[in-house]
Amino acid sequence: MYTPGRSVSLILKDDGYEPKQTIKFTNELKDKESVFALFSFVGTPTSKQAVPIAREAKIPFISPFTGAEFLRNSRVNPHVVNLRASYYDETRALVDLFVSQNKKKISVFKQYDSYGAAGEKGVSKALKNHKLKIHSIGKYKRNTVDVAEGVSEIAKTKPDAIIMIGAYKPCAKAIKAFRNNPDTKNADLANISFVGTESLISESGLEGEGVYISQVLPSPKFGESAIVKKYQKAVKNLGADLSYTSFEGYLNAAAMAEALKNAGPKLDRQKFLKAYESLNIDLGGLFLKFDQKKRQAITKVFITKVEKGEAMPFKEVEVN
Repeated sequence: MYTPGRSVSLILKDDGYEPKQTIKFTNELKDKESVFALFSFVGTPTSKQAVPIAREAKIPFISPFTGAEFLRNSRVNPHVVNLRASYYDETRALVDLFVSQNKKKISVFKQYDSYGAAGEKGVSKALKNHKLKIHSIGKYKRNTVDVAEGVSEIAKTKPDAIIMIGAYKPCAKAIKAFRNNPDTKNADLANISFVGTESLISESGLEGEGVYISQVLPSPKFGESAIVKKYQKAVKNLGADLSYTSFEGYLNAAAMAEALKNAGPKLDRQKFLKAYESLNIDLGGLFLKFDQKKRQAITKVFITKVEKGEAMPFKEVEVN
């Protein structure tokens, strides 16, 4: 049983997606704020700097907004728990989709950092299952939109499909460039969930039509489950817009609340982690069953396709 009426204080820090700032703020949260847990950190390069700090201090690192594989090593990071499917899961779903459509020359456009490297490795691993290799690679520098060189490197190889591992502004610019290049205008394009679905669609405009985006959650707009309806009501009450990003934050908080309840009245970090690792619940049409090996609670990837400016559900993939 849990103690009714306990409250959670949420302390926000904006690192600007820069790892040096992540180190600074994570240390502040640890030393000045004495936080119980670190929650929903955004990004692979940023999480890579925060996790060692959390590990040394034995602070739970909960539901980061990244699918990087290093967060799924229970031997190295037993204090890390993930809600979402991994980038390996997402890229495998996209590779399998393209190969099933007889598209075998699959290229990677990536952010030149650990996030891009994680996505590239996922694509490579998935292609290996089909006895294929990455057709070509193009890259851009994080926090820039300098995509021309990376686009050119890929275009000259005339790929069938391009999987993009990046942020929405550079990816949108690259989508427009690929669509307007004769060597890539007919290639299928795909992004993974971290890109920011709604922002990518808005930024890419008409050229974004037909782009695939892998998701780690059901649609926050077109889903029919009870948890989606509950989220929609909460967002409406706030006067905000529906989005995959806010829906993920909502579900991260819902899963954490369940673990806090199940940890009992005499709460400590070990009890909390054990409770999270024991999650096996239906949140209202979304099932969470914690996988110890993968260190994650969701075992599906939801592929969407942009149609008339909306990310429409296309295919649901079980990744266990």
